[in-house]
Amino acid sequence: MPAITPRILAGLTACTLALTSLSSAPASAEPEPGTKQTRKVHLIMDSSGSMAEPTGGGTTRIDAAKKALHSVIDNTPDDTELGLRVYGSHDNPEGSPESCKDSDLVVPIATDNRDRLRTEVDKYKPVGWTPIDHSLREAGKDIGSPGEDEQYTVILVSDGEETCVPDPCPAAAELAEKGIDVSVNVIGLNVSGKAKEQLQCIADKGKGEYYDVDNAEDLEEALNQAAKRTGQRFNVDGEPVEGTPTPEGAPVLNEGVYSDQIAAEQERWYRIPREQAEGTVWAGAMIHDVADSGGSTQVQVELVPPGGDASCAHGYGRNMGAEPVALIGAATPSTGCEPGDELLLKVTAEPRGDEAIPVRLRIIQEAPADTTGLPEPADPQWEDMPTESATGAPVYGGESFADATVLEPGAYPIGLTPGEAQVFAVDLDWGQRLQSQITLEGVDKNRYWWTYIHSDLGPRVPVNPDGAPHDSYDSGTRSDEPLMMTAGTHEVRYLNREESGDVQSTALPGRYYIMIVGGQTNTADELHEEQTGTLQVDVIGDAGTGEPTYREAEEPQPGPDAPRPEGEQEPDDGSSGQNWGLIGGLAGGAVLLAGLGLGAVWFLRRL
Repeated sequence: MPAITPRILAGLTACTLALTSLSSAPASAEPEPGTKQTRKVHLIMDSSGSMAEPTGGGTTRIDAAKKALHSVIDNTPDDTELGLRVYGSHDNPEGSPESCKDSDLVVPIATDNRDRLRTEVDKYKPVGWTPIDHSLREAGKDIGSPGEDEQYTVILVSDGEETCVPDPCPAAAELAEKGIDVSVNVIGLNVSGKAKEQLQCIADKGKGEYYDVDNAEDLEEALNQAAKRTGQRFNVDGEPVEGTPTPEGAPVLNEGVYSDQIAAEQERWYRIPREQAEGTVWAGAMIHDVADSGGSTQVQVELVPPGGDASCAHGYGRNMGAEPVALIGAATPSTGCEPGDELLLKVTAEPRGDEAIPVRLRIIQEAPADTTGLPEPADPQWEDMPTESATGAPVYGGESFADATVLEPGAYPIGLTPGEAQVFAVDLDWGQRLQSQITLEGVDKNRYWWTYIHSDLGPRVPVNPDGAPHDSYDSGTRSDEPLMMTAGTHEVRYLNREESGDVQSTALPGRYYIMIVGGQTNTADELHEEQTGTLQVDVIGDAGTGEPTYREAEEPQPGPDAPRPEGEQEPDDGSSGQNWGLIGGLAGGAVLLAGLGLGAVWFLRRL
């Protein structure tokens, strides 16, 4: 069977993200959790007269289609919405207006419709024409206006070319343009020549995949694959903002997650009001670069004092790899900056392509801390992880940090599609570190897989001690079967910020992200099948070890030369006048109560 070229497309079963766990330190506050995008699959089936002809496997095309449809209905997860539209099912005069509008929404897109779908599938009788253009346009009406949390995969099955208009490809393009997460997959059954070219064009214009099949078995397999994830891409999460090319008029970024667009040779500026003058501001940026061209990808963040010319803190990330999903991050704490009310954030990037690409911005505000007695920056460590095997339904990762699948320590069955990215999340406390190990069975040696761990600020946080089982944390190689990939972090310690790079990026507790990417192939004739394996997660260390003591914000106290309130007399000695020590104590108590109140609000917001 001819090749099905992998493409990074949406496709993820809907589920809800677990609530972010909380840490006692202000810096560990995580962004509000998102939800996984709702997965919707809309089937457009051919019931034209030619479907009565035989296909390979000793059956007719229509019977092969029915069998394949039943398989899709049975195998699609219950929380994936399915719909069915049928064209060519009415015996209208050939070439009549009715024959060119013969397309019915048989079963609307929903989750609780499996029995109805099975019943309707069995009613097929191949009698009509092939109005593909009209069916695609009607499918657009079925979809409506997709929301940001919805992913639509339209699957068109046809055994011939359009019979009513010269070119149905523009209809596929219009359908795909209804949303970034809408794609049209096409299955050509026993087609060749102009019909095949036309169906391939529909898949291309519809940002989807084309599957070429010539028998009942291949049709069933292709239809199930088309309904599955087909190269889930990584999406940047965060509140949209638009940085300015100069500091003037730059938007304000408080603590949180933001998204912007940035192109090569551009600067993006933002303002960060400091919650405490002596507190630490953390700023991180991560770009998602999927350009096919060679060269390096890089991103840089700088913190600049208001009105200053030079940065007081900076971070830099670079990648020379050829992964199909390049996630490069840079982050910096404001430890080199003077106390103050505000900082400017400057972000620059050098993506490999010419177009602007998404950038994820993460801002964290951390109170001043007492560092007395805290452990020194962490050295890299690795403990052997005996290989485990997990069975059952695969656990799929999210497509962004916001909807990453949250895991506890353990072993999980996973399923990977070539060309995609999957994101899993693990929570770490002070004194803990993360190790992950991925074992893939039956790996094609022409395919390459990578795994990384990213901090919430964006950068990769690898360890590569002598005892690690691989020479590189990205471990994507032409290894012998099975393929094993590992990744780990340094232990989370406050003083890690005194180092640079991967050590510095583990100076805060919170959420860390296991990324699995790759699977691209150099082989021309391969099915876009799912690669199965096991993901092992281990959290090592006692929670809370080395936790710093954060200082509360203090009210300014009047000095000896400060002006007195009107009507108040200067005391003649220490025995009369205002008791400033008592007032200071009361003020401190008020601040403490206010801090507890704010902490309660902060906590409740995350429940």
